[in-house]
Amino acid sequence: MSALSGVGALVGGAVGAAFSLTWENIKDWKSSGLDTAVDDLIAARKDAKGAGDYILAIDVSTGWSGVGAEAAQERRSELESACEVLLANIGDLLAATTAAQNGVGDVELLVNEAISRVEYWGFNISSSGEVTDPDPIDAAPSSPIMQQEKLEREEALGTARESVAAALTRAQEVNSDYVEALNKVANGEVSEVEDLGDTPGVADTPPVAASTEEVAAWWNSLTEEEQRSMVKHNYRGLGNLDGIPAWARHEANLKKLDDEERAVNALLPTAQGEHKRALEQQKAEIDAIRTALANLAKAGEEGQLLLYEEAWGEPGSERAHVAISVGDVDTADHITTVVPGMTTTVESMPGKVEEMQRLKQHSEQAAGNGETTAAIMWLGYDAPQSPPADWSVAGTDNAKRGGDSLASFEEGISDSRRLGAGDAHMSVLGHSYGSTTSSYGVAQVRPGVVDDYAVYGSPGTLPGYDMNVPEGHKYVLRNSNDVIGMFSGALGNEPLDDPSFTELDANDNFSKREHSTYLDEGSTALNSLSKVVAGTAG
Repeated sequence: MSALSGVGALVGGAVGAAFSLTWENIKDWKSSGLDTAVDDLIAARKDAKGAGDYILAIDVSTGWSGVGAEAAQERRSELESACEVLLANIGDLLAATTAAQNGVGDVELLVNEAISRVEYWGFNISSSGEVTDPDPIDAAPSSPIMQQEKLEREEALGTARESVAAALTRAQEVNSDYVEALNKVANGEVSEVEDLGDTPGVADTPPVAASTEEVAAWWNSLTEEEQRSMVKHNYRGLGNLDGIPAWARHEANLKKLDDEERAVNALLPTAQGEHKRALEQQKAEIDAIRTALANLAKAGEEGQLLLYEEAWGEPGSERAHVAISVGDVDTADHITTVVPGMTTTVESMPGKVEEMQRLKQHSEQAAGNGETTAAIMWLGYDAPQSPPADWSVAGTDNAKRGGDSLASFEEGISDSRRLGAGDAHMSVLGHSYGSTTSSYGVAQVRPGVVDDYAVYGSPGTLPGYDMNVPEGHKYVLRNSNDVIGMFSGALGNEPLDDPSFTELDANDNFSKREHSTYLDEGSTALNSLSKVVAGTAG
């Protein structure tokens, strides 16, 4: 329990006693405050598992009999049982603490959103959480414009109060759940005791519906042998699991890709009609992924397949999804995730990955000092295709779904790196409709995950004050002849007019196809975006 001794201070003395919380208690909550507790529990689990393996290796049966042998066997069995119970207790503590860490992250996000709204409108929050307007508009303004402003301000005040209430409610849930979990361990109520030959104290298979923090802690509590076994036997559940290292995702996804390719090749010869067309589409996608990875290998670049999801024909997964990194996400100093826009498909990957090669090269030059970059082309959502066949580009449904997935993807990298090689400088870049999608992602990602954010060729984003990116680290670019200017603000806030964004130099009459030249070799926009990736744009 010593690893948890500092948790009470993290939550203003709340953990350890289920009492009512106030705004003063929760406004400074940070999920990172539980990092040490999680780290200590992971180390404790590995130590206990090592002791368990040693106990299993003790041979008291060969060439030994009689009373002494029986006593030794009985003692070995006692040690085995004690170690199993110890591992179960550590597992319960780890599960409870990572769940609490995820919950504290939720509160941190809600608090950040509430403060952003309050500061934007000039409201005040008391220590108890009461939100007031120090400068309300007159009760009966004569001007219709003032009447509208009064209405907007009153609605904003109501929303701010709801935001504070949501943060307090979630904080109370987190605190109560954690206290309950700790009390169960203290009272000897172990959830499950497993044999030492299994994966005692942690899940035997990849966790489902767990937070990225919980996944990262689960993975890192496994021994290297257990991790390798997991990749070998449970790869279909690992490849797209946010929170595990890139090397494991890559190996798992390659195994899954092999499975899918064998299945497609077996079914194609006898397939007909729509089924045959679907199989041919999947084969073309698999071929494109293999081509992109092979091109990287030929160029001497490390490629990692971080995401591979087949199309399921349902909203949000009507097309296949893929993410490929140029560079090692597990060790790079800088990690950028690029969200592409309209008409991008898996079959676009060879060309898109070439863009990532250029971005990696130029960002490493911008960073200097031998610092490395991993540039990820992330097509983790259904990018709209061309009308009239696909009118989804006219709305934000795809962007919202993609934003959910992007936030989890970014948090997964951050959590995996914290327990691996250490924190990296992380950025997100969004192009065209991908800027809209990425804005939804960075608006819900935990504070402290994304360090820099840039949109280019954007038809609209969420307001900058809603984004969980440090102040002064949001950027916007638009090429002089980019046709997207005709539709600026069509899908949300116009980032060029948003004071939260800093405009960076872009291309001026660089090409006739200005909407798609931002990452072209020799372009001004590529230099500007490379500085964002390197953390030197500000």
